[in-house]
Amino acid sequence: MLERSISSVLSQLENNDELIVVDDGSTDNTENVITKYGNRLRYIKIDNLGAGVARNRGAKEAKNPLIAFIDSDDEWLPGKIKLQRAFMSARQDLVFCFTNFSFKAAAELGGNEKHFNLISWTHDYRSWEEILGNKQAVSSLINVPSKFRDLYFYEGNLYLLQLKASYVNVNTLMIRHHLAGDALHFAEDTKTYEDWECIGLLSRIGICAYLDCETACQHSHGGARLTDSHTTECADARVKILPRVWGSDEEFLQKHSELYQQELNSERLKLIDGLLVRGETEKARIELRQIKGQTPMLRNLLAILPGSITKNFISLRRVLKTWTKSPKGNA
Repeated sequence: MLERSISSVLSQLENNDELIVVDDGSTDNTENVITKYGNRLRYIKIDNLGAGVARNRGAKEAKNPLIAFIDSDDEWLPGKIKLQRAFMSARQDLVFCFTNFSFKAAAELGGNEKHFNLISWTHDYRSWEEILGNKQAVSSLINVPSKFRDLYFYEGNLYLLQLKASYVNVNTLMIRHHLAGDALHFAEDTKTYEDWECIGLLSRIGICAYLDCETACQHSHGGARLTDSHTTECADARVKILPRVWGSDEEFLQKHSELYQQELNSERLKLIDGLLVRGETEKARIELRQIKGQTPMLRNLLAILPGSITKNFISLRRVLKTWTKSPKGNA
């Protein structure tokens, strides 16, 4: 997987471009794979501190005006850098641009492919013109590579939209370094969603553009992926990130405080449910106290009980629900 990822980058780089590989404390043969590339890349090994720390280290080391990211198990599609570099050169006012992406399952998992997969993340079925802004031809700005003929882009601000969903796959992202400044920062205290904080901060400072094409492929495989994180970890990440980005923005809260609070409460309830299932009632009580407004009585009751009782109660309740829905249970 790593060789595929690295090769997809090196095949597109030009003079003065750089590839920085940050190894987040791997325990496999990553270092041996890296060695074969010699000085064609920079290799940095750090302690296993998570994706956010690794991405931030890479961004800190980067020297050039444009920055892009790729995960070790995915790949950039041919033409990505040439297209986005030319586009960002023509639009110096943009903080970042991004595209759609494809998805491919490993052969042992069926080998299925999906294209323009971003909609499965956002569940936003509107047109990009409605989501972001007016439809414009990329050819009006640059000489478009032949494979991207008839390509359109949409520009606008994602800040409000990002409050509720992630609209950007980090593998398709290209950021203007000097405009991003301190906003080029990924969450370091979450197990997932670290890129959601970065996109939120970037969107807060300026406009972006979506190019309606695929420039990356996300591969599934037999091992674990960061994107496969449990619902509870996702909720925990969002509860941490929401206050740091949108909750710290007084101007935003003056207009959207109710929407922000609804979103924060919703994610906190998801987190509480996950904690109760695990029997972590003390943590659940702490989160319940943070919710503004009424909270469901059953959650409050379950949070008061000892963790083992709550965990067993929820397990029994699920078994009974499954049984009553079965043909035998309905007989």
